[in-house]
Parts: sequence; C-alpha cells; structure tokens
Amino acid sequence: MRIKLAGAVSQFNTIKKMFPYLKSLQTKGYKIDVYDGTDLCKWNGGRVNTDIKLTLEILDFYNSNDIGVFLTFSNYKIDLTDETGNRLLKMLDNPLNGVIIMDESLRQYVKLNYPNLQVTYSFTGTAQTVNDYKELQDKYNFIVPRIELFFNDDFIKQIDLSKCELWLEEQCVNCKMITYHHNMIADLNSKYDNPYKEAGLDTCKKWSDCILHDKNLSNITDKRYFSKNTVQQLIDIGYTNFKITGREFAPERFEEIIKEMYRIFK
Repeated sequence: MRIKLAGAVSQFNTIKKMFPYLKSLQTKGYKIDVYDGTDLCKWNGGRVNTDIKLTLEILDFYNSNDIGVFLTFSNYKIDLTDETGNRLLKMLDNPLNGVIIMDESLRQYVKLNYPNLQVTYSFTGTAQTVNDYKELQDKYNFIVPRIELFFNDDFIKQIDLSKCELWLEEQCVNCKMITYHHNMIADLNSKYDNPYKEAGLDTCKKWSDCILHDKNLSNITDKRYFSKNTVQQLIDIGYTNFKITGREFAPERFEEIIKEMYRIFK
C-alpha cells in the first residue's frame, strides 16, 4: 500500500512535526511519498507557483527516511532546456523519487536521461476515458485517473489497478472547465518568473481557487472519498495507491489531514 502526501516543501515543518504518524504507517508496511511544486519552476502545474525551494537538506530528510519526493512538473507547456527543471531533475535522481507530468516530450526526456526516476501521469492531463488510460498505463509507473472512474466497472476491468493513484479529495466531477482551469494555472507559471509577485494576488487567486465552487455546485461531488469506509471499499476493489492533498492549507489544518490520514489507514 502506498500513500503520496502533499506539501513536501510547503508543509515541511509540519511533516517533520507529525513524522511519528508517517513512521508508524511505514512500520505497518505502507510506502510513503511526498510531492510539491517548487523553485518557481516553469514546468510546474496544478497550483500557481509560490517561492518555495527544495533543498538538499529537505531531500535528504525524506530519502534517508525511505520517503520518495515527487515534483509536479505537470505544465502542458514544456521547454526541455529550462535550467531550473533540469537542475531539479539532477537533484531528484534516485529511484525513491519521481516526477508528476503530462507532457509526452518531458516523459521521454526523463526516461532517457533519468531512467531511475518514477513517472506519474498527472490528474491535470487530458486523459478522460478508459481507453485514454489504457494507452498511458504502459508508459508510466503510475496514473492518476479522474474521480468519475474510481468505481467504473469498465475501468476496473481494463486497467492495472496497481498503477492507479487515487486522489481522494478531488472534488471536480464531470467538470467541463477542468482542463481550461489547469491550463490557466500552467500559463501563469510559464509566463511569470514569480506569478504572485508579478501578476498580483487577485489574478493568481482567481485561478488557484476554483471559480466554480460557489457558482456551479452541480459539478462538485457530495461524496467524501477521504473516509475510512470509502477507502476500504477502494482497497477491496484492488486499488493500492492513494494521494492526499493539502499543500495550500494552514499548518493547523494540515496537521488534522495527517491525523485523519493515519486514522483511515492504520
């Protein structure tokens, strides 16, 4: 069983404080990974870039405790010559670590130059159907499917569930704006060296916070997948990899996320 927790850098102090919970899960046989988008890298997607930096000290803390670090290189616009992206790939070069991507040129680049790294197909990618994920599962170590497919019979029968990483708190269900939303975030990261500083808080918050949450609640699921009963149902189906969000949360709330995660999986 594997759990990928948000906030590798943005929540580093809280993760260190709550590390006994993670260590306890490790002793029970769980593989723990962490993920984040760092260093204002233009390859980043999923969240608007903030000025946080992955240091060798942070990386060593995780890797020395058998925790992999994954970076969210999930922008749909990739310049393979980007200095920051290439520097971070060199830092990560360890079989424990990996990248979360959607761009095919970056996938090929990583597999050629950094074959030790694990590659995960990002939720922000354009894949939506069972056939889409069938084509991707042989290219990636892990795929993050849309939440609509978790209990889909065709998906369960045709996809290698050991490669699926389920984002338990994803709330965008059947949303026609989701790709546009993620592309707007990616565009901010591509256009600006420091989006919040250069584009301004109002512009960045428009896309870092979903504009549909209060305007179109029919697109938002009522079902809590981040619960013990639902996680057990997913495990019974055959899923073994789970993703937990929270890098944008206040430290106090993130502590509660870790405690809830422990209660669910212990």
